[in-house]
Amino acid sequence: MKSIKKVIGNKNSWLVIPTIFGLLPLLICGIILLFLQNKFWIYRKIIPEDPLTKRIHYQFFIRTLNKLTLESYEFARYHESNEPSQTFEPGTPIKLELISDNIQTEQKIIAIWGEDSISLRVLALVAYHNGEFRVIPNFSERRREDIKFDSTEIYLENLDDDPELEVTEAFFLNYSNAPHVWNKRRFDYDAEKEMYIQTKEWNDPVL
Repeated sequence: MKSIKKVIGNKNSWLVIPTIFGLLPLLICGIILLFLQNKFWIYRKIIPEDPLTKRIHYQFFIRTLNKLTLESYEFARYHESNEPSQTFEPGTPIKLELISDNIQTEQKIIAIWGEDSISLRVLALVAYHNGEFRVIPNFSERRREDIKFDSTEIYLENLDDDPELEVTEAFFLNYSNAPHVWNKRRFDYDAEKEMYIQTKEWNDPVL
């Protein structure tokens, strides 16, 4: 009887190896899903060519994995035309960074950087809260309401006590009959209106 039990025990031990190899893919998938939680990335999608104009358009999406749900949100669109584009140029690099993670409101703000067709910097700010995305608009006296910032230079700075960073646009003005200047406009986040409002405008000399 002892020899029979020994043989049976050996057979059962060999079943452990296939079981481990069978569970290994599930373990790897679980690690990948855990790693991708609350991570954000950019995706570009080509819109089918317009049969009339023969021009190609692009959609820009931000994505994240929320538990087992892949959430996607279109934050910008590029239309090919003969006019200069003031949105993200498809052929230029697009980068993102998490600039605000408000523990109290559980809202995250993601900065998405790129360039337009005339090499001006473009910045879109996207909020993520309770599994939903939205573009944070901005308002200025010149541009009125817009869904992006675009200027020669754009700065994100922490100038007050709220968790949201302030945005400063700096546009280079090249005068032929006067000294060159940087025209700067500062925007602060208004939590009630859920948008960035221009609070200041001034000129700095080019040093």
